[in-house]
Amino acid sequence: MFSRTLQYVRNQVEARLLCARHSRSKCMMCDKAPELEVLWADGRGHAWFCKDHLDEWSNEEEREIVSMKKVVDGKAAEKMADNKNPNLMRKD
Repeated sequence: MFSRTLQYVRNQVEARLLCARHSRSKCMMCDKAPELEVLWADGRGHAWFCKDHLDEWSNEEEREIVSMKKVVDGKAAEKMADNKNPNLMRKD
């Protein structure tokens, strides 16, 4: 009986952790407000970081950043297209 209850609790916790999302008002690696958001993986990945952690994250692996924009209001956009700031990667 106890092991069945324990297994049920474990399954419930794992299901909630799998559905967890990063807060758009915090860096994806710490609790600071995000300063920059990026598109990577040919535009399929969207991430947001404070300046310190962006450098750390981008150097972990060979990450190909496609677009980078400043976060103005302290909260990353739900979709990168919603952030109307200019692309910092664009070379005019």
